Amino acid sequence: MHKSWQMEDGIPWWYPPSGARRLRGEWRNCEYCKERFPAVKSGRARYCSSSCSGTVTAASRYKTREDLFVHWTAEECYLAGLLWTDGCVSITAGYSVGSISLDMTDEEAVASAAAIAGCGYRRTERGTGRKPIFRMQFGHRAAVSRIFAAGIAEPKLTTRPWPDLPHPASFMRGAFDGDGTVRSFYQHFRKNGREYVNRKRTLISQFCGNGRFLEGMQQFLGTQGISHKNTYPIKGGIYGICWAKYDSLRLAQIMYSEQGPFIARKKDGFRLAPEDV
Repeated sequence: MHKSWQMEDGIPWWYPPSGARRLRGEWRNCEYCKERFPAVKSGRARYCSSSCSGTVTAASRYKTREDLFVHWTAEECYLAGLLWTDGCVSITAGYSVGSISLDMTDEEAVASAAAIAGCGYRRTERGTGRKPIFRMQFGHRAAVSRIFAAGIAEPKLTTRPWPDLPHPASFMRGAFDGDGTVRSFYQHFRKNGREYVNRKRTLISQFCGNGRFLEGMQQFLGTQGISHKNTYPIKGGIYGICWAKYDSLRLAQIMYSEQGPFIARKKDGFRLAPEDV
């Protein structure tokens, strides 16, 4: 890879996915403030932001905090988890940087994400019988470049590895709010021709992702007392992983060990009555 496509520490700004348009990324110096910023190699961007250029660009419409993903706080790691599993990256030819968007039917998650990023979100109706979609989007060059450097890429489910972030529990909570499920139920079984119901409720939690992501997740969970689980194929390089009752309860302890936002209904899904534990 050409040197101009890499940050000073050697981390590439952007790898194009196989078969996609070859929009290569490079680092340029802003003609006004002289700061380095990520740009599409085929674009003609000369400035790092609209404030430096004096104009409103496509990226500047999606304002956010300038220090987003600088310190990688627990809340920012949670936001990264949401974006890792449900966020989409858009890069447009001719502009210096793309934008990252989050579209979910759960307003609670999108509102929390927007508050962390320091931007707004909007609601889009989808017709009778369908839930509305809530969207947040940001295109601040520095913020986008930082999360690119952490490993986010397109397509989302098959290319994003487990990142090395300072708050993995918060990151996993965000990822679980994006792509995880949890449910509890009474088990039914048959014995001697008769059907019985287990008096204790059981609990199952599940997650899906690519092999590298799930392996990194399991390495982290292994340090927290959860043993390695076999994954099962779903489709197109996507795999699933499942935890039974007691590992699910331990998983909840890990994910909610740090203060920060969460989807309440998913956290409540891990709760069992004392007689069921």
